[in-house]
Amino acid sequence: MSIATYTDLQAAIANYLARPGDTLVSAPAPDFVTLAESRIAYGADAPFPSRPLRIRAMETTVNLITGPTQQDTGAASGGSANAQTVTLATTPSLALGLTIGFTAGFSNTGVTTLNPNGLGAIPFQKGIPAVDLAAGDLIAGAAYVAYHNSASFKLVPFGGVQMAAGYLQMKSIFVQGSPEQQLTPVTPEIYNASWMSSRTGKPRAYVLDGDAIRFGPVPDATYAVQMSYYRKFPVLASAPGGTNWLMTNKPDVYLYGSLLEAAIYFRFDEDAQLYFGLYRSAVEGLQTQDVADRYSGAVLQQRSGVSGP
Repeated sequence: MSIATYTDLQAAIANYLARPGDTLVSAPAPDFVTLAESRIAYGADAPFPSRPLRIRAMETTVNLITGPTQQDTGAASGGSANAQTVTLATTPSLALGLTIGFTAGFSNTGVTTLNPNGLGAIPFQKGIPAVDLAAGDLIAGAAYVAYHNSASFKLVPFGGVQMAAGYLQMKSIFVQGSPEQQLTPVTPEIYNASWMSSRTGKPRAYVLDGDAIRFGPVPDATYAVQMSYYRKFPVLASAPGGTNWLMTNKPDVYLYGSLLEAAIYFRFDEDAQLYFGLYRSAVEGLQTQDVADRYSGAVLQQRSGVSGP
């Protein structure tokens, strides 16, 4: 049989273990696939160490839109605990990148909305994928930042915007415009020491903070930040047709990764060693081919750090 979809993969797991139709295999099979997907995205340590997969098929580019933080007038938010309102000096446009800093007038007790300047109650959410705020996410008297993503407000840290979905690892990031500004990664400590004051400007640095990315200085205008990064492959269980690029082009990575997790689960030590070797071989082969494709035809050049005549 061909191995092209999530359903095919689960059947193949049972077949390779010589236990087709056995519910002791079919019941945990989705877990084996999930664990394999974790190994693919993040790698694993002992006793079966493997590096995370990073290939061109996982690369993508997005534009993150920043906006200057519009502060409320100083008073605590009005309305009620779960339907809070803020009044800004100027009525804003509900566009992507609108960022509002405010002090909570109430501690929320559940699903919450935010209504700036009477423009309407807009869902106030957190996380990736977005979920509604839970009780206690807003505490009366504390300061918060809300970022508008064209559909809802997202709770973000100071100077931040929501991170792109499926993020695994940064490749490059810069502010578009004239001139373009390459951004430098910094630690949270450096960020807080340098940019937690009221100083604003064109961003020069960034720090990853949970499900958000913070820019320093805090943006003083609307900027388009182009970010190239490695993204997870769509999860097979929820991907359209139960497939993705990796399943279509290199199904052995999924198969041997899932069989390795199955062997660990059933405590089949010899099988685990076998499938571990096959998994690493499949991954290394794909990684090696990707490197060859990326640099094929390139001429080796030696460069000096000295410039000038």
